[in-house]
Amino acid sequence: MPNFPINDAVKNAINSLIQDWINAHPFISWLISHPGMSLILFVFLISLFLGFLQAISSLLKQGWLLILTSPFHLFKYSLVWISQLILNPGRPLHSEPPRSRLSQFLSTHPQQIESLTLEQQERLIILLQYLENIHQQQNQLLQEVRTILSLNQEEN
Repeated sequence: MPNFPINDAVKNAINSLIQDWINAHPFISWLISHPGMSLILFVFLISLFLGFLQAISSLLKQGWLLILTSPFHLFKYSLVWISQLILNPGRPLHSEPPRSRLSQFLSTHPQQIESLTLEQQERLIILLQYLENIHQQQNQLLQEVRTILSLNQEEN
């Protein structure tokens, strides 16, 4: 088969276009010459993209749940507000509830708590909650003792 000058011209044009493109994109040239690194980079980029899609879907799911449950939360808070208004007419609605001993301890010792490990912090919170429960039980028992003593004094 004879070699025509048109074939050579087309081959030269295509080769020059490819060479110009490779010269303009050296990273692609590097990826072609390093297939192992290309595969690793490709897998990394795919996993990054999939993680990004999962984050977006999670955000959308939480957003829709918030939007769809907000009427129920609004209804619940309005019922609480109305019940406080009806049951405690003299009490201000926005008064701060009394702080528990746990929250008092945590707010008065922030530096000491921050220096603990996560397991120690969790254990400390469990112990403080346990102590708070014991304190509540002690108050209930003292109230029962007062009731019994007041009944005994009324009988005498």
